[in-house]
Amino acid sequence: MDLTAAPYQIDCLYHLTSPDNLPSILRNGLLSRNRVHRDGYVAQDIALPTVNQRRSDKEVYGRLLHDYASLYF
Repeated sequence: MDLTAAPYQIDCLYHLTSPDNLPSILRNGLLSRNRVHRDGYVAQDIALPTVNQRRSDKEVYGRLLHDYASLYF
């Protein structure tokens, strides 16, 4: 299965975050929610707690959803 963006005509991806997190993203890259909280990279969390609670135990391909970086297209 080809998972590159080209066959799907995806021109760009978006990540929603506070501008306060940009220095960390530029320094460390775009990381998963679990990783940034575990390693203390989050300056400002703009996520809704109720939404994250619902997502906290969801799995995708055998990994927790919060073990992935959130991207939108």
